[in-house]
Amino acid sequence: MKKLNIDFDELKAYARTAAPHIKNDIELDRWLSASANVMNFMYMEKEPEMTPEKRKSSIISKLQYELNKMSKFTNWDMAILYTSHNGGYVSFGSDPQNARTVISEKLAQSTTTAWRSQTFKSQLLGDYARNGFISSMGGYDLQAIPKVSQALESKDAWEDHPWVDAKCGGIFKDKFGKVWMVDYAFPGNSEKATKLLANPPESNLVKSAITKAYIEGNIGITIDHIALVVVDYEDSLKISVRELSVTNDLVREVVEIGDYYYENFLLEERLPTISFGNADFQTITEMKPVLQNAVTKYVIAKKMEGIAVKTARIEKSKVEEAMRLSGIVFESETNKTKTALGPLTFSCESKSVLDNNLLIIKIRELGGEPNLIVEKSVDDRLKEQFLALGGNIHDSSIYKETFSKRVNITRSKNHHSFDFVNDIESTARDMFDETNTVISSNHSIPEVELRGEDPTLPHVLEEREMENQAKMGEDNLVF
Repeated sequence: MKKLNIDFDELKAYARTAAPHIKNDIELDRWLSASANVMNFMYMEKEPEMTPEKRKSSIISKLQYELNKMSKFTNWDMAILYTSHNGGYVSFGSDPQNARTVISEKLAQSTTTAWRSQTFKSQLLGDYARNGFISSMGGYDLQAIPKVSQALESKDAWEDHPWVDAKCGGIFKDKFGKVWMVDYAFPGNSEKATKLLANPPESNLVKSAITKAYIEGNIGITIDHIALVVVDYEDSLKISVRELSVTNDLVREVVEIGDYYYENFLLEERLPTISFGNADFQTITEMKPVLQNAVTKYVIAKKMEGIAVKTARIEKSKVEEAMRLSGIVFESETNKTKTALGPLTFSCESKSVLDNNLLIIKIRELGGEPNLIVEKSVDDRLKEQFLALGGNIHDSSIYKETFSKRVNITRSKNHHSFDFVNDIESTARDMFDETNTVISSNHSIPEVELRGEDPTLPHVLEEREMENQAKMGEDNLVF
């Protein structure tokens, strides 16, 4: 890294304090050099106006930041460890993340990058999301709790679980004396924002669970409510709030999993073995509730898909028969034709294609014997042999006519049948949901409800006002 003149020996000395569990100097040297090069490239590409000295300073700060994280598990790390420990993985872009990828990062065995888009969004919109949350929750008269915020920012070590590196978007107390923990999410588009609000993934619950554990266990303040604030980029930065249900059982399980990977892998400098097969899961009832639920819904979806495909094939032939009886014929003398029938669009196409059987006949007529044992596709090897014998590729006798017909359902919102199609889709979704409910009930599959209430809705605030008044009345009783 001559251009930036980074002192790697100084960074290695820093690592001895920040990440003392890394004892392999070769791995650490490789990580520092590779990470610095990657960061330098990304800074030059994304911020070309940055001076070399500023870029060098930014890279050193980022490397120190990453070294500080190597001896701890962040909220995101715990979401991955929890999911991996229970037999799954988390997708980040195109790369699957599991317990092995997390520990490899902590042992300086994988290169870090300069930033993630989510980090940029949280930096740019963090204050906006915070102010939007406070405004949306106006009826609660939220007040920040500086003590907790300061402890989170200073990363005060938790003696019982030194690996915890927890954070959240803010801690507030409402007028009822209840403590709110809030986190912010910045999905890339409205579709993702809607999906996140409708059913927050378990990873969000796990990330909240580890922060709840830290605040209650290390700071001594009980968390009563956990809110997820979603900022919709595409919908004018619209802010929506959902309350998450994070159980004490989940909190305990997340901490236990963190202890397990910290003591048995991070401190021991060894990577966990990831196995996607588990002989203990012979039946659906042996799985964890969240896995039971996911597996059941997938099996239902695939079986319904199979039934739907077969039924659609039968119904398509009935449509074609009804068209014939009605005198509607879409076949044309032209190569292509496209015609609409209400919500359906029929695409018909006829074309000439090279036929292998006709090629074989021609090759024999030209005195050759078809060579079918070569390491090429049948089409290519027969064509080459035919041409080598003096055959003409434009000879119509080696082609056969094919006719294909496709039927599609309109997707255009401007189509006159859109409302009809949309109603059918809505009904089909209802049927799918009903089937899920019936099957889950018949086989005692627990319903995993990850979505909470919107605390900003008037009736929710009103219910909590009444609950608080009732509690105050009980507290004032004199015996």
